[in-house]
Parts: sequence; C-alpha cells; structure tokens
Amino acid sequence: MSIYFDTNSIAVQERAKFWQEVVCSTFVPLECAFSDRQNFHGR
Repeated sequence: MSIYFDTNSIAVQERAKFWQEVVCSTFVPLECAFSDRQNFHGR
C-alpha cells in the first residue's frame, strides 16, 4: 500500500508546517529547514 501526501490543497503559508508534521508522524521525527517557505511544494 502506497502512502501519498501532497501540499497542493494546503494554504501556501501552512505548507511547510503541514509537510513537517506529515513526515514526522508518518516516517521519523525530524526538523525540516526550508530555504523558501512561500514557494514550497511537497508530494
């Protein structure tokens, strides 16, 4: 079974926070550093 997450439906200002929460709760706890939070896309 594949797990798929995408930030397209998330408000731009919330994408980085959403992505970090998804990665940490699904895979491994970590802290993400985003060079450009306003243009971040995750899939």
